[in-house]
Amino acid sequence: MLGSGDRVLCAGTVVAASIPERIDAAVAGGYRGISLWFPDLARAEGENLSLGDVRSMIADAGLELAEIDSVGSWLPGSEPPDDLDELSRSFLRTTDDALETAGALGARSVTANEMWGRPVDSDTAPEAFAALCDRAAEHGLLVHIEPMPMSGFRTVGDAWEVVRLADRPNGGILFDVWHHYRAGADDDLVRAVPGDRIFAVHLSDAPVEPARADVIEEMMHERLLPGLGAVDVVSKLRLLDEIGCRAPLGVEVISDELAALSPREAACRVASALDDVLDEARR
Repeated sequence: MLGSGDRVLCAGTVVAASIPERIDAAVAGGYRGISLWFPDLARAEGENLSLGDVRSMIADAGLELAEIDSVGSWLPGSEPPDDLDELSRSFLRTTDDALETAGALGARSVTANEMWGRPVDSDTAPEAFAALCDRAAEHGLLVHIEPMPMSGFRTVGDAWEVVRLADRPNGGILFDVWHHYRAGADDDLVRAVPGDRIFAVHLSDAPVEPARADVIEEMMHERLLPGLGAVDVVSKLRLLDEIGCRAPLGVEVISDELAALSPREAACRVASALDDVLDEARR
């Protein structure tokens, strides 16, 4: 299984790549794993690739499937709005379908989101997350809530309260430094989380001033390579080490600039930037 320091090429970094292209790019960039979005699997199905085919391709390349993004229907009242764009709609799966798919692919984990920006009911969310974790455990999966500034879980603190109260060994947090920065969250919220309950990390960077007025548009088009913005990725890596986090390191640089490159070139460019921030963090 993927563990401390293992590098993961996240789906968003090579968003237009097919699964075979993503696998090839991950091998070229020296990664140990990849992540998938559900739209990737819909595309693979259209290319007549079964779940078994995808699982074999990943394993044959010496890689592992780190996580699948995402389960969005686990909270009470989390039905999607009617006016979803095409990309958002392509993520939609029932919880059972999402977990069964992730299990069939041999994924390490699934991401749990509140995707519509609705307030999270603090009374019902822990019970719902506990139930999700129990169902995921039947498939050998970890589950991590991903805080996002446009979500009902804005900060690590919001997510940790639910994870803590649910009290499931396979329940934890995905810490994305871009979301943490754009939410204006304090690092003390991260320090309050036991390091072994941060199951996954996503790295990228951002300018001080948002590159677009809409945070979702910026998130999906304008992320920067780690070390090239104002996030101070090095300090975040040192913080994670301080609290004992030993999660795999994913790089999720969703960027129009990277999307213009070949998947291999994008993956290698991001790997080089990750090398630089990791070297500095170890000094």
